[in-house]
Amino acid sequence: MQLFAANGTAVPTYGKRLLKLDLGLRREFNWPFIIAAVSQPIIGADFLRHFELLVDIKNGILIDPLIKLKTKGALYAGNASSVKVIIENSKFHQLLSEFPTLIGANTTPNKIVHEVEHWIQTNGPPVFSKPRR
Repeated sequence: MQLFAANGTAVPTYGKRLLKLDLGLRREFNWPFIIAAVSQPIIGADFLRHFELLVDIKNGILIDPLIKLKTKGALYAGNASSVKVIIENSKFHQLLSEFPTLIGANTTPNKIVHEVEHWIQTNGPPVFSKPRR
């Protein structure tokens, strides 16, 4: 399996390892994690979906609706916007190889190469209505 950072560079991987994760929710979570050269460990959406866990971003908690428990989490403000996972020799890998800008970080807007301007022509005064209570 090949991992890619948000900027499109490959992230070295070293295989998978079955780990037992204790999240403080009174049950163990056995999961095959990918061992990779990353600065922070990542729990993916596939893990959350498999164990039916919910993330409350506003309050910073992880909720287990099966046993009605929750645990406080820690938010990591990293500089990576996302991580892409692409299985080699798949139709998605082939398509993204053709169009690499689809997953790359685009921080500069595209330059407009035409002189077409769009507007909506209106007649009469603007519509107005008083707010209701």
